[in-house]
Amino acid sequence: MKKNKTTIATIASILVLVTTMFVTLQPSSVAAQDQTSTPENWIELITQTPGGAYRETPGITEYPRKSSPAGNSAKTGYSEGPGPETNHLLWRADIPVFEWNNILADKGKIFLGSIIDHCFYCLDENTGEVIWQRNVTGGMQRWCCIAYNLVFITDASRTTALSINTGNKFWTYDEPGSPALSVAWREVFEDGEAVYLGRSNNITCLKVQYGMTPRIQVIWNRNTVRGRLSYSDHKIYGVSSYSTWCSCADAATGDLIWNFTGTGDIKDRFYPSPTIAYGNVYLGTERPRDAPEEVVVYDHVVCLDAETGAYKWTYETGEYFVESISAAYGNIYIAGGERNSVHCVDGETGEKKWEYTAPGFVDYYEIQIADNKLYFVSAGIIVTGFPVAGSFPGSTNCVDAITGEPIWSYQTPTSGTSPMIVDGKLYHQTEEDYVWCFGKGPTTTNIEVASTSLTLGQSALISGSVTDMSPFSQQHPELQSPVVAEVPIVLSYVNAGTWTDFATVNTDSAGTFMYNLTPSSIGGYTVVARFEGNDAYDWSSAQKVVSVSPAPEPEAYPEAPEYTTIELAILTAVAISIVIGAVSFYILRKRK
Repeated sequence: MKKNKTTIATIASILVLVTTMFVTLQPSSVAAQDQTSTPENWIELITQTPGGAYRETPGITEYPRKSSPAGNSAKTGYSEGPGPETNHLLWRADIPVFEWNNILADKGKIFLGSIIDHCFYCLDENTGEVIWQRNVTGGMQRWCCIAYNLVFITDASRTTALSINTGNKFWTYDEPGSPALSVAWREVFEDGEAVYLGRSNNITCLKVQYGMTPRIQVIWNRNTVRGRLSYSDHKIYGVSSYSTWCSCADAATGDLIWNFTGTGDIKDRFYPSPTIAYGNVYLGTERPRDAPEEVVVYDHVVCLDAETGAYKWTYETGEYFVESISAAYGNIYIAGGERNSVHCVDGETGEKKWEYTAPGFVDYYEIQIADNKLYFVSAGIIVTGFPVAGSFPGSTNCVDAITGEPIWSYQTPTSGTSPMIVDGKLYHQTEEDYVWCFGKGPTTTNIEVASTSLTLGQSALISGSVTDMSPFSQQHPELQSPVVAEVPIVLSYVNAGTWTDFATVNTDSAGTFMYNLTPSSIGGYTVVARFEGNDAYDWSSAQKVVSVSPAPEPEAYPEAPEYTTIELAILTAVAISIVIGAVSFYILRKRK
């Protein structure tokens, strides 16, 4: 029985050997499966993601000039271009300023004076760093303007021109009487720019003549217009502080065009600079100083024809004083006092559209307008009907100019000045402490690749981060985190001259991102991670180069010889004969 089992096992082994030989000798008709084919998920990403393009930093060729607290010489407060979409703080400079000073901007710099340390400052527009500062004796430097690379500042009885590049003193002009406000305009003279110095009793016109070295001339000195000035359409408009009259004069000659004196219902004192818009002059009033305290006197806005000075209408604000009127989009925007209100009024009819209640009073803090938004500073609380500055921290506010709906707000330690907008940034200063700049933060995107040398079929982990590089975030991370969290990052590669966006991932709460990349072909890959930016942050990108080489060839085996049908038949017959012989030998031996 044991012999029978051994014989059967031998026969089976012989049959397996013959079968293996037969299969090995057969030619293959199916190619081996490609182990380096493109993964399906990679193809899907490329198909669903639109192609990208290289980003270039846009160049700024012209800088808008801001020569008044409200942004322009007509005092409308309107600025071309965008304003900040969020309350992201770009920088904060520790400058001992005062809340009534105005801020100027020109050629990437901002300018402001301090009546605390009697210095005039030039700051970098993007960082807030001091470029130069100059001590100016004589008292206040509240109002200033820019003309032809010179900044004109005023004190109690002197006007001084400084170079905007170095701060060096270029020219001085002594005249009795404190200039209330100066404005500049470049269209009055063909060969220079005009600067107007308004005082309580007269107005002086200067010409800054063009040339390698500017030449400053006093063109005329008249009493036809005085006080706080505005410029529009070759005319100068002015109101004398705490008076009841407004006048208009030719900007080139100073000749009087018209004069308006408030009478009857219009008997309050005009206080702020006139606002010129839509062919009208808008004047705000202040409670008369001789009015009894027990008498409630609400201030109002008076509308005059800008060409003739004819009275049109009056809008009663329900506030105790009006010191700021701005204009845009067919409306005027009035900063009120007692009820902390901002009024939106139709510029032609004087009809009220809406009213917004601010966190604090908004009187002499003029409203800045840009991109369908209002920007203003509020401060103080109301005590027995009158605002008290500094009673609680101030705030910088943004409101929809069409609907009056609030958009954002930022609390500041103290009250502040009228804001100013340049290049999408908002600047203002708070009493005795800081200059603030709100705007998009510059960012840095970092990218790392776990392995920059791959073989086809291998994957590499891409990781990186996005960081807010705003000076304020870098200097005060405890107040504003530099982490840019929960924002989309577009991952792309450039291979063989073709740009492909292959994935979009979001940064986590730490501002980091990760993704596994599996290239589909050999060659050099420039892998790019780019943050497209949003309302609070500007865009940035980074890149790494990855090389992909062919996968190693599989180990070679000797090829099986190919046989003809006759050769296969012979080999098969031989194999069968061997099997038959073995079986016959076994049977004969068993019979014995």
